[in-house]
Amino acid sequence: MTNSWEDSKNTFAKGNAGMFYLGNWVIPQFEERGAKSEGIGFMPIPGDDSGVLKAQMNHDWGYAISKFSKNKENALAYLKFLLEKSDFDKIAGFIPTLVKKEPAVPQLNEYLGYKPEIITTPVNSTKFIEVINRSKIDFYSGGYIQGVMTASDFDEALKKLDARWNRARGGK
Repeated sequence: MTNSWEDSKNTFAKGNAGMFYLGNWVIPQFEERGAKSEGIGFMPIPGDDSGVLKAQMNHDWGYAISKFSKNKENALAYLKFLLEKSDFDKIAGFIPTLVKKEPAVPQLNEYLGYKPEIITTPVNSTKFIEVINRSKIDFYSGGYIQGVMTASDFDEALKKLDARWNRARGGK
């Protein structure tokens, strides 16, 4: 078990890994490493026992215009071009920002054809981010998951995470 992103793309492209739980942006990256598009699937999964397929939609905070910018109109024009007219969504493997625009990545059309229930990830509160930082649990890289999954005592590993979280929030 590893958390080496670059190696994992090669592993998948060579056929040495069968499945990853990742976002749609990974599809072009697998193709860049040699995987054939027709050999890559992308599917929603049941999130509970209801049998309903679900899709998690995360926010991407990669673009913003600073309120201090002296060129807000130019910045807005650039963002408008990037999101509405460029092929950035195709290159990056994203679902287009515009509802009327069809996804260029074929796997996304299939994925959306399942009509999954979309679950939008809530914006993290300032308090949550502060607790994450104090706990020093690496939520965003997933190392904590690897630590739990490879621990010799699964239950003890969870207890240690809980203790770190509780201390960070000011609990016991």
